[in-house]
Amino acid sequence: GIARAIYQNKPILLLDEATSNLDPENDKLLMNSVNILKKTKTVLMITHKISNLKYMDKVIYINNGHVEKIGKPKTISNYILRKKISELKNLTLD
Repeated sequence: GIARAIYQNKPILLLDEATSNLDPENDKLLMNSVNILKKTKTVLMITHKISNLKYMDKVIYINNGHVEKIGKPKTISNYILRKKISELKNLTLD
């Protein structure tokens, strides 16, 4: 999948959960490669891993099928973390 997409040398690279099944070492290797590729290509990456946002130039946070926030990686990462902390604080144990 990923190697074939890179080999085809298209101007746009779409990665859908490309790191979801990778161990931390290979995740980092792939993200470092993405960081290099994005200099010459448009890279669209779909991910649930907040740690991978730092490699992006712009992040579009989609929640329940709606664009909730657009911004720089650090801004969006902080937004998501604050939101998750708030949700955890509101959890009730039965």
